Amino acid sequence: MKPSVSVVVTCYNHEKYIKQCLNSIFHQTFTNFDLIIMNDGSTDQSGKLIEEMIENTCLKQEIKYIDKENEGLVVTRNKALKMIETDYFLFVDSDNYLSESYIEDLIQTAEYHNADIVYGNLVNPEDNSIYLATNNFNLSELFKGNFIDSCSLVRSSILNGITYDTELNYKKLEDYDFFLNLIVSNNAVAVPCHEAYFYYRVLESSMSQRDDFKEYYRLYSYILNKHIATFPKEIGSAINFHFEQLTDLDIEASIKKEKLLVVAINSNQEEEILVDRKIFFTDSITFEVPRGIKTLRIRMSNIPSFYRRISLKTSNCQTEVLPVKANAHIDNHSYVFSDFYPFIEFDLTPYLDNQFVLEYERFNISDITSETYIANELIKVIESKNQSLAESDSLLLESQKTNDDSLRLMELQSEYDELFQKYHAVIGSRRWIFPTKIINFFRRKK
Repeated sequence: MKPSVSVVVTCYNHEKYIKQCLNSIFHQTFTNFDLIIMNDGSTDQSGKLIEEMIENTCLKQEIKYIDKENEGLVVTRNKALKMIETDYFLFVDSDNYLSESYIEDLIQTAEYHNADIVYGNLVNPEDNSIYLATNNFNLSELFKGNFIDSCSLVRSSILNGITYDTELNYKKLEDYDFFLNLIVSNNAVAVPCHEAYFYYRVLESSMSQRDDFKEYYRLYSYILNKHIATFPKEIGSAINFHFEQLTDLDIEASIKKEKLLVVAINSNQEEEILVDRKIFFTDSITFEVPRGIKTLRIRMSNIPSFYRRISLKTSNCQTEVLPVKANAHIDNHSYVFSDFYPFIEFDLTPYLDNQFVLEYERFNISDITSETYIANELIKVIESKNQSLAESDSLLLESQKTNDDSLRLMELQSEYDELFQKYHAVIGSRRWIFPTKIINFFRRKK
């Protein structure tokens, strides 16, 4: 007899993704499951879409739909745990979705290895790249950080009273705490399933984003403190690992490990990588775009980074292609990406040329942690403008300038005044285009 599974979908304001999530469950190759959908007080159209999907589905399995007030992910999952009566269960966040044989692959692995927890590969649905590959289980590595996603198969009998920690509600690392607790307190056996693929979206609003390191490490310490008496050696090793990571954090070294990607996107939103190469201090890349491609996305690494200049031009006419979208602070040709997963998008519709040239130059960031770094960068630009003004003044004394020269002088004077104002603003706030959080994030130990 096939083992039974409860699939629990938790949803909060994911109207954009809920249909894809539910469809991926409706079309699983494994069919001996019941479905529990918990709408945690969504204020968008998620609830309406869920009801439509349930009404129109051909799924023969039982579906329980709970539409409730917002209580947070931890409380919602704990309520779901009380409803589970099957051999196994797995949670699915509504912004993610499953490969067709995902549940079947996990079940087969669990039954073959007599495992209590089975985890698979995480795939980025934007480009089908592996976001997190499965590795063999290692407890010491788990103490360093979680590699078991919430959408992992769990044997129901291994719970034995363990639930999600309500202290972590509306916070982070609730999955990490849950799985770590199952493993170290209840001796749950965790194994990977290398054949299983789970599509995991990294959203700006995602609770798993680690942009607040102080809060992340506060919660991480809270979780480790639960087990330090039982595993002092392993936790001591994990703490040393993180301490070394933080003290050795160096933006230059980080960028050198990153890659630049140029991606063509067709009308069906399918992506093709045109350029995949190492990031240098400065570079010029010529590439060809397939006919019919209207959208081009450039990914300038996967970490916060800043560039003095990024320029895309047609190869033949040298026509500048302006971006239509970017998650960056832009000043002329300078780009400051303050968040992870930087990107720039271009609309190629107006251009007949299918060969393009991408050029870029990164800022000299060797002194990024200096408190006067931003002001010094501005001073360099101001000095350059001053020199241009002085040259113009000299020319005015030698001969009468034409109207064009006079206009140019006025433009230079205007640019100078603007930069001078920026300089004084920076001296007071130290914030121009380099956000404080970026400087703090990459501040190195002196």
